[in-house]
Amino acid sequence: MFTGIVEEIGTVVSLQTDQEVTLWDGRKGKATVLVVQCSEQVLGGAYIGCSIAVNGVCLTVVAFETDAANTEAANTFTVHLAPETLRKTNLGLLRTGDGVNLERALAEGGRNSGHNVQGHVDGTGVVFSRENDGEALKMVIRAPPPLMKYIVPKGFIAVDGTSLTVVDVDREQSTFSFMLIPHTQSAVVLPRRLVGHQVNLEVDVTAKYVEAQLQQQQQQQQQQKTTLGDDAAPHASDQNTPATAGQGSTGHSGDGNNGRSSSSSSANAPTVTADAEMAAISSQTERGRTVHGAGLRVPLGVDTSTCRVAIVKTCWHDELIGVMRDKCVQRLLDRGVQQSNITEVAVPGSFELPFAVASLLSRKQQTGSSNIGADDGGEDDGANDGAADGAADDDGSAFDVVICMGILLKGGTIHMEVIANAVTPAIMDLQLRTGVPIVFGVLTTLSIEQASERAHSALPESWADSAISMAAHNFSRNV
Repeated sequence: MFTGIVEEIGTVVSLQTDQEVTLWDGRKGKATVLVVQCSEQVLGGAYIGCSIAVNGVCLTVVAFETDAANTEAANTFTVHLAPETLRKTNLGLLRTGDGVNLERALAEGGRNSGHNVQGHVDGTGVVFSRENDGEALKMVIRAPPPLMKYIVPKGFIAVDGTSLTVVDVDREQSTFSFMLIPHTQSAVVLPRRLVGHQVNLEVDVTAKYVEAQLQQQQQQQQQQKTTLGDDAAPHASDQNTPATAGQGSTGHSGDGNNGRSSSSSSANAPTVTADAEMAAISSQTERGRTVHGAGLRVPLGVDTSTCRVAIVKTCWHDELIGVMRDKCVQRLLDRGVQQSNITEVAVPGSFELPFAVASLLSRKQQTGSSNIGADDGGEDDGANDGAADGAADDDGSAFDVVICMGILLKGGTIHMEVIANAVTPAIMDLQLRTGVPIVFGVLTTLSIEQASERAHSALPESWADSAISMAAHNFSRNV
């Protein structure tokens, strides 16, 4: 048991995903191992098998070092991260040098100045917004929809292991907020979390116990109703109903509303259906996380020094777009693409991507300039720009490849589907007509959490590798 009162901020020494360990039966296996450096206070009284909460995750200490010749190894402890821990928390995203909240397990008879925290994280949320309110820092977190029923204004919640009081709850946006006083701002890692960053969430376990009891009572009532008939366990909502199905003054029987107003039932149906759908989707997506983009292996054996790349990015969710852009551009530079050969264009949203790409591809390369893999290169000064007509002249497009970046989020309407169904074939048609390959880096996600996870993954780097690989297949010029 913990209190949510962070003792100090530790520092990640290492996170290894394939360290060899010995299993119970003597076999060798691979484990994810986290090493954290802290003060002597946190390790005071530590022993193998004791519990320390790291960013609110209760972990078992498997090794620790308090007196080492190497000062970098002094005052460190080691924990193993189970697959479920990696799926449910943000610990798998840690990097060397990152700060982490640390708290030792509550000692018997110790004072609880926070609230009862188990260290059993329910899932991760995403920083939705942050702003100063006087000297306090107000943060808004977007939580998985299934957790929102346990979050109430002025209730408790643990965020990255910090005991906090909920300020506001917006169930439509699936968000809640809290405030950090100046002291807390310097004592925990939360102020370091920017928009789009993941945070660990643990809701008040009391609410879950109450829910479990109510569900059990409802199941018992349903069993009783099934055994003895509909009259055995009438619903409270039926007591004020003027007439039951087949007995009312309306003259209708068997209408499926049990005597309730059909208009009321119809009005509530879409909301219930949407909530059920999102809950089912959330349940499926929380079962495991894919390592996005990390498995791509494409041929890159070409001269990239003359490769001309255009990046067209949207402005919605600009912080996540910025993360994707930075990771993609850095990979291009690492692969040898020259900064001067990278052109960037920003458009409002994904719907505007095809128009911007078509305008870029209408630019014509100067005569004598070369494509990727050629021996000589030239600079595009725009002197030969022309109207887009769907066909390349002998000198071809000014670009060898185009990368589109955007984020489409599933909402309460079919807006995402309409945009995606319009943009995708338009982009495909452009590359087929012009002969210039286009990498489709538009995320179509069910939530901002999914978008954040993919933006911070290896996916943007995979777009850069795909662009370099496809640039060798640019057929807009006679090469």
